[in-house]
Amino acid sequence: MDTRALKLELLEKLAAVNDANKLAEVKHVLDGTDGFELSDAELNVASERYEQYKRGEAKTYTWEEVQRILDENRRKEQR
Repeated sequence: MDTRALKLELLEKLAAVNDANKLAEVKHVLDGTDGFELSDAELNVASERYEQYKRGEAKTYTWEEVQRILDENRRKEQR
């Protein structure tokens, strides 16, 4: 399928969409954004936690520790 035919097909499909969420997703793709946005408050929390991490004040886990914790939690839930 050539580019012109593909554009026409997409335009037809897009014109038929009534779901606002799907249209927003298409817009994000066409705008080149990932659709993932944080509020200023969320950005501030993330920045503060990153600063704590850099200062060595944050609790971190290795991948093995995360797996062990998840396994323990699963076993507790199965009881």
